[in-house]
Amino acid sequence: MAVEPDCPTNWDYEDVADKSDLVVRTREMLVSLRGSNPANQLAHAMDTRQIHGHFFRGYAPKDFPYFVGHYRGENFRCLKDYEVGITSDPRVGHPAATVPLEMDEFSRQLEETIAIIDFQLKAPKSLFSEVDKLVSYCRVVAALFVYFLEIHPYANGNGHMARAIVLLLLGRQSIYPSNGWSIDPRPKDPPYSNLISRYRNGDHDPLVRFLMNCI
Repeated sequence: MAVEPDCPTNWDYEDVADKSDLVVRTREMLVSLRGSNPANQLAHAMDTRQIHGHFFRGYAPKDFPYFVGHYRGENFRCLKDYEVGITSDPRVGHPAATVPLEMDEFSRQLEETIAIIDFQLKAPKSLFSEVDKLVSYCRVVAALFVYFLEIHPYANGNGHMARAIVLLLLGRQSIYPSNGWSIDPRPKDPPYSNLISRYRNGDHDPLVRFLMNCI
């Protein structure tokens, strides 16, 4: 009887020697995004697993291809109990056992929230200026971005998928960031990580302004 290999405990795609194709895949996704319709963009924002599987194909740990395209907590031997976290913030990395249900709820809330903001965006300019509409939309997108990162549903690649969600949701409004916001490479640090941390601590405006400045 074959012995199953030990589960990876700290998978990091960064261990792959040549990651240059991630930049190429980012460009491919941006082209695909512009050619997609709002319904498809929303569907992919609600569930990023197909994008994750495509983006990180070839980067999964040896013998564990299901580490790409699947959430922690899904019924795979080495994912169902796979925990993640960051030492600087214990809020990041929800328990694997709750991730699938939390992501179902995340998808539901994302869909409902976007439906509400879509309605507001149709309001006449006499009620909401175009600038006010953009600010409101970016606030919603920033909130979804940060909460996705807090759950950290994947074993790795969470930042990439969170940034993809931002691009998908902005793309629904034909807004395409062209300055400082990308799936890969990540936005410059500083201020990127600090802005996320500040948002979690209740200081929301700096991240929203940063996002708007990338448009």
